[in-house]
Amino acid sequence: MIDRKNILVCVLLGVSAFLLTYLPNEFPANYYDYSFQIGEAMLGGHLGTQSQPEQWLAEMIPKDGTYYSAFPLGNILSVMPFAMLKKIGCIQKFPSRFIAAALAAIITLLAFLLTAPYQLAPRHRVILALAPFFGTCLWANVSFGGSWQIAIGYAVAAEMGALYFLLVLRKPFLAGLCFAAAFGNRTEIILTAPIFYYLLIRETSPLPAEKKRSHLMEALSFSGAPFALGILTLWYNAARFSNPFDFGYSHIPGVMQEVNYSHGLFSLHAVQNNLFRMFLQPWKLIPEFPRLVPMNSGGSVFLFSPWLFLAFLGGGARRGLQIVVWGAVLLLLTVLCLHGDPGGLQISSRYAMVMVPWVFLIVLEKQNPSRFHLVCALILASVIINAWAMWIFCSPEFFHLYRDEEYLDL
Repeated sequence: MIDRKNILVCVLLGVSAFLLTYLPNEFPANYYDYSFQIGEAMLGGHLGTQSQPEQWLAEMIPKDGTYYSAFPLGNILSVMPFAMLKKIGCIQKFPSRFIAAALAAIITLLAFLLTAPYQLAPRHRVILALAPFFGTCLWANVSFGGSWQIAIGYAVAAEMGALYFLLVLRKPFLAGLCFAAAFGNRTEIILTAPIFYYLLIRETSPLPAEKKRSHLMEALSFSGAPFALGILTLWYNAARFSNPFDFGYSHIPGVMQEVNYSHGLFSLHAVQNNLFRMFLQPWKLIPEFPRLVPMNSGGSVFLFSPWLFLAFLGGGARRGLQIVVWGAVLLLLTVLCLHGDPGGLQISSRYAMVMVPWVFLIVLEKQNPSRFHLVCALILASVIINAWAMWIFCSPEFFHLYRDEEYLDL
């Protein structure tokens, strides 16, 4: 539970994160509102829009006079409340600027709450809380505000929530609800289901019969929301594309003709390129201001987030837990490396951000007061780097760099 002494810190941290994301982000790309438009259509009783979408919504899928989206059902449900607000006249367009700021606040607050069991000083906990959002490319990508980026933000926030409701404030139903929201926005997260069940039932000693029954009830409570969303998603897919396992990605006009997908949506041929984009790709020097700029189709997560190196330090009493959590990272990394497209227009690797909650948990397991100055230096350096990247990527003054054919490195 939240220590009452920390309530003020939580409020200040959440409000600061919201304002730090909202105020600088004057020109979000909220016109890339795929899921928002589908949410509006569903409120009208349709699974797709009935009118031809704007030309910049090139990923809408035409089929029998209706235009569908490849975004999974969970993502559509995530933005449905905002579609309702538009329907009743409270808003006029996709409020991605507000959503991005709210996600920043939620992720930062959950990161702070996840530090509670580790008996760290308040300043240590606050610094750590900055890492998952402001110390990664999530800041720039979510602030960009297109449907793709907002889905990543939802997924990471939901993963953080699931971990919090399992490891700190034990509420299996809420943990399951968050897990459903996570894989509902990024389908690959469903691969981590065994890890979540391990976290739910793990014990260090044999269980008496009563405890086993208790764990069974907790597992059932955790499973309710994910099972329901899974069934609804299969129905949603079948209703659109006559196949419950067809999410529609391969039906996007022209996508299978792209070079990245020449060997299919998932392929071993994609591994080398994905690993380079995710871990090795540097920034770029250009002759004019701002001189040093991030690439537009990838970038080493270690250059953007030096705090990730903390996960490779020694220490931590619960070695078994660390191994299991590394397993979650490797599961996600494997499927991301096999995906044909590294992520398109982005700062660093937006797909890789689904691994951040797990790496953050490993970093927490290795914390002790003697490492505060190292933690502080690496996280503050990460925040500065990503503030620079966000300013460039989300500023109309410099965004032409990411549309210039001479600059593109796709």
